[in-house]
Amino acid sequence: YGFGFVWLSQDVGNEMIFIRTFKQRLIDCTTQVWHDNVFNSSRCDFYKLFKSQLNPEKYLSIDMPFYYRKALARFRCSSHKLKIEVGRHTNIPRENRICTFCFENVGLIVIENEFHAFFVCGRFEHTRTALLFTWYTGRTSEFALLRLMKSENVEIIKSTAIFIAALFKEYESVL
Repeated sequence: YGFGFVWLSQDVGNEMIFIRTFKQRLIDCTTQVWHDNVFNSSRCDFYKLFKSQLNPEKYLSIDMPFYYRKALARFRCSSHKLKIEVGRHTNIPRENRICTFCFENVGLIVIENEFHAFFVCGRFEHTRTALLFTWYTGRTSEFALLRLMKSENVEIIKSTAIFIAALFKEYESVL
């Protein structure tokens, strides 16, 4: 960690300053390793778009049923059954992980990823109208989805989690 001089000199100088400096160095190194692991992982494509700091997320500490918290965590970490993730496990090329619902019903060839499921897919239009668009009036862009994933607003977090849980329930009911 760059403190070889302490071993060689067998002295740390001011102990309080040394402890504070060493502690910060440990935090910095851990953060750097975490950041490197996330950004070099093939698994964290969605997560790395909005998660930039190694800190506990607000949704983990708010009063919300476990079911909703789990759904939000699964969505954020790509631990779901959307084609973007299932295709990764079955070695399907990324460009072939298309949404079968949109292809069969509208002839649209689009990758079934988090953004598509959240804002675009016709399969979830009723759920989106009933649970998302009653409170969300912003743009339906990838940037908007990332902003929702980074939100610190308790009501937005809860509403987003409820909507995602409903998406998962609806999606898994047709599998």
